Amino acid sequence: MTVKASHRDHYTPAQLRGVLPAEPDGRQCLSFETEGGEVVRLVLDAESATQLVCALSRYREGLAQTSQSEGSSGRAVSDGSPQDGQRVAPETRSSSAEIGDA
Repeated sequence: MTVKASHRDHYTPAQLRGVLPAEPDGRQCLSFETEGGEVVRLVLDAESATQLVCALSRYREGLAQTSQSEGSSGRAVSDGSPQDGQRVAPETRSSSAEIGDA
C-alpha cells in the first residue's frame, strides 16, 4: 500500500520566536525556530503582512464558529487563503506589541 504524500511534507515545522513592531513603511519582521534549532528571520512587505494577519484572523474566526456549532465536524471550512477577487484590507488600528526577539 502506498502512502499518499501530503502538501505539508514540503514545509518545515517551526515555532514562532519573535515579532518586531511594524516598520513605518508597513514591513513586518518575524522570526521562527525550527525543530533543529535553526532560526529563520523573515521580513514581509506591507501587503504580505496584511494578508497574513487577515488569513490568521479568518482562521481563528472559523475555529470559533466551529467550536460553537453543534454537530460540527471540528474542522474549519476555509483554508484561510484569500479567494480570487477578494480584497484584503489593512488593519485600521496600530499595535506596538512585541513577541520575543525577532
